[in-house]
Amino acid sequence: YNKLEPYISIERDENEISIIELNSATKEQLKKIRGIGEKTAERLIVYRTQLGGYSNLNQLDDVYGLDSTIKNNKTTYFIINTEVLSKIRINNVTFKELLYHPYCDYNTTKKIINYREMHGDFISIEQILENNLIKAKQYRKIAPYLTLK
Repeated sequence: YNKLEPYISIERDENEISIIELNSATKEQLKKIRGIGEKTAERLIVYRTQLGGYSNLNQLDDVYGLDSTIKNNKTTYFIINTEVLSKIRINNVTFKELLYHPYCDYNTTKKIINYREMHGDFISIEQILENNLIKAKQYRKIAPYLTLK
């Protein structure tokens, strides 16, 4: 190998797709994917920031302007590290902070904050669902972002 090493050259195909970790990707990395331009890369990052990180690839369906080919082949382009999600401390979050999250509308935010003020701190995240403060579909979306600590 040592004798041949100077003569070995491995060229990389420019069209080869490398999988990108979505929660740490830069705009430049995202733009390397065919179908993602400047604006779409910015939208992906803005939405990631609003969410507190992507918790699953299906959230890409909510990004305006993302090419359908990319949406239909998400696993070809992206992986997600869920350990880096920004968590919402449900027992300490303010109304305004919770309302900022894309999965919490005004009524949901009001129900959660009012319940906490009337009954004290949440003992479990599931209490939000058990007390009908949120619908099951919405709960499944926001649960990865909630924590008690």
